[in-house]
Amino acid sequence: MNRRILLSNSGIQYAIAAERRRVEDAQRRWRRLAGRATALADRCASAGLTGIDVPARPAGDSAAISAACDRLEARCATAMTELEQAETTQRSEQLGQALREVLAAAALRAAARARTETVDTVTESSAPVAELPPLDIAERRARLLGSLLEHSAEIDRAAATISVDDAARARLLLDDLSSRVAAANAATRLLRAEKAEIIELRADTDGLVDPGGAVVLLDRAESEVCAGRSAASLLHRVRQLIEERITLEGAARDRSFVLDAVEAALTELGYAVVPVGQDTADSIVARAPGSTRYGLRARVVDGEIDVRTVDTGAGSDDAAAEAAVCADLRTLPESLRQRGVLPERVRQSPPGTAAKEHVALPAPQPTTPNKRRRKPAERSRE
Repeated sequence: MNRRILLSNSGIQYAIAAERRRVEDAQRRWRRLAGRATALADRCASAGLTGIDVPARPAGDSAAISAACDRLEARCATAMTELEQAETTQRSEQLGQALREVLAAAALRAAARARTETVDTVTESSAPVAELPPLDIAERRARLLGSLLEHSAEIDRAAATISVDDAARARLLLDDLSSRVAAANAATRLLRAEKAEIIELRADTDGLVDPGGAVVLLDRAESEVCAGRSAASLLHRVRQLIEERITLEGAARDRSFVLDAVEAALTELGYAVVPVGQDTADSIVARAPGSTRYGLRARVVDGEIDVRTVDTGAGSDDAAAEAAVCADLRTLPESLRQRGVLPERVRQSPPGTAAKEHVALPAPQPTTPNKRRRKPAERSRE
């Protein structure tokens, strides 16, 4: 065959519409919020509060999903405030009785000392000084214990050694107790932050096709945190691993989305996608309408859609059918634009500069659904 086709191939560099990116970002935010809200609901239930209900995953565009995220985040903030207030009240109630007993005992001891002192050594100004230090010591000790974010038996034992009868020593011990409480609260905040991060990272793995070793590392991190030890290094590794998987799977998902758009555009033009031995997850072959000889192969690779005419070698060498395939290539960019794939640069081979690709296609089967079989690796959980 000496005649060459008018146009043998086309390369389309593309970008995916920003809305698709916004939807994916909103979906990821929702998964993280839903995980956090579920854990918060459990804490509320343990504190005897109603907590929050986590609604079903929202549908729609990025604006709708983001609005649902905002509502859930606001409910989480309200529930957290109520939970913290409830926990503070519970701690106050637990310490209240003990404080009342300590203050009552201190008052009795102060009154007893006052009765044993001679009248000539007791003045109006010295009487309150004898009573106030014990009361102040007991109250400060109770306040420090009440400020603990989580109960600590070790700190309780340290507080029990503080006697209201020795004001000078008590004040030194109170300073030490204050430092212990501050350190304990800092450790509690760190562990709570790591627990929250574990919840969010688990939500990220739910959006992955293959979370790989991330789940294993998260299990180890959770075990460390539950034992009261920081898992900062493990969480750093998990973050890196998840971001790598998100990037890798996102690229695969993008290629699949673009190839689906190509397939839809070709189907609209009357092409029929057919399975061939050389077909891969990133390419399709389609038979031209009304022709048994000509078709197109589309590959998505390195940010470009490579579309080439193919010659099956079957049927007659029809110049009109060949020219029609070339004409269809020229209409493809605008059809892709309508499907969210934005052509940035289109490269077309001049006439006669590239040979047709030869591909053996199976016989047409009109009853077969015009849809390629998707490989498991192409699917991803949202």
